[in-house]
Amino acid sequence: MIAGIPNHRIEDVKISNVLVQHPGGGTKKDAAIRLEEKEKEYPEPTMFGTTPAHGLLVRHAGGIEIRDFKVIAQAQEGRPCFILEDVDQIDFFDIKPDQAPDTPVFVLDDVKNFSVARCKSLADTEVAAANHKEL
Repeated sequence: MIAGIPNHRIEDVKISNVLVQHPGGGTKKDAAIRLEEKEKEYPEPTMFGTTPAHGLLVRHAGGIEIRDFKVIAQAQEGRPCFILEDVDQIDFFDIKPDQAPDTPVFVLDDVKNFSVARCKSLADTEVAAANHKEL
């Protein structure tokens, strides 16, 4: 998770050469979870419980680059691999998501300047702006 808080973005982060392997089994109901901001609490990975993304959730961020990122779920996943909320300028390169055929790889909510290239299950895509888009 890369998560800033409203009006205080996480900026200029590059992540590369990552393998995320997990048991899987997330459901469509899990994918619909809306996480609280919890901006006054100390940030910990477990503070939100089940998240709506099974690979990476990015919100309140900008200038993010994700490269050579692979996700392996041991059981079928009903959640998107990546959820982006309130993000400006995010680029994905060489992405290998483990995704069910009827589930989007990316969900974009209030996202500007998104691109993905060399993704195993998507054509190269650029999105200038999206209030809500599923890819």
